[in-house]
Parts: sequence; C-alpha cells; structure tokens
Amino acid sequence: MLQLLAGRLGPYRLLDARSAEEYAGIFTGYDYIPLAGRIPTAESVVNGDYQVSATEGLEAVLARLADTLARKGIGHQDQIVWYCGTGWRASRMCALTRALGYTNVALYDGGWNEWHRRHPREGSEKPSGPEIWGSPDQGR
Repeated sequence: MLQLLAGRLGPYRLLDARSAEEYAGIFTGYDYIPLAGRIPTAESVVNGDYQVSATEGLEAVLARLADTLARKGIGHQDQIVWYCGTGWRASRMCALTRALGYTNVALYDGGWNEWHRRHPREGSEKPSGPEIWGSPDQGR
C-alpha cells in the first residue's frame, strides 16, 4: 500500500467504502479499532448508499454507482483500490465495480484496521462501538 500511495505503482484511485462518519473521522465504527481517520488520498464512496432492496434492484444500484464513479472522473482504465474498516464492505464494492466492467480493481483487505495500527499518527482517538454508531446491522 505504501508503494501505491507513493506513486510507485502508477496512478490510482483509493476509494473508502466506509460510512461518511467513519471517513470524516467522527468515529471508527468498531469497538476494537481505537483510532478514527482515513488513509491519505482516499475518496469516499459509501457502501451503504449502494444496497439492493425491495424498491431498488441490482441494475439500478449499478447505474447509480456508475454515475458516482463517472462524476468523480474515474474511468475504466483507472487503477482502483477499495478499502473499508476490515474488508467486508470494500469486498462488496469491489465486486460491484467489477460488475460494471472495471477490470483494474483491487482490495486493500487490511483496511483502516491495519492502516491505523501501522500509522497511528494518522488517526485520532475517538469513541466507537454500538453506543456511538448504532447497530452493526445498519449496513454501513
């Protein structure tokens, strides 16, 4: 990841699939992750905004995600790396992005959990856990 951020692996787009609050460093979303923050250069694309539901099917969700990526100037030729707190949301977004025909898509499966442990000065201690962010079943 450090080589990617240093530009040694070519241009990339680092996409954070966590909630807007996690991205902003308001809280971590996990009771076992004490530091809130984000990885440098990350852009927010919230996983919770792209959920298939009874009122919105997969095609509509994919169309909205395609629109978001286009508005961010992310093209099919771009190298995309997704991350979240621990990997499950980013994995899902990686799969959705591939379903849109993007082929240069990767997952930083260590996510913020790994990053903050290796780079603790880039985070700030914030409260976390269900009393702060609600139920883990909220999908974000």
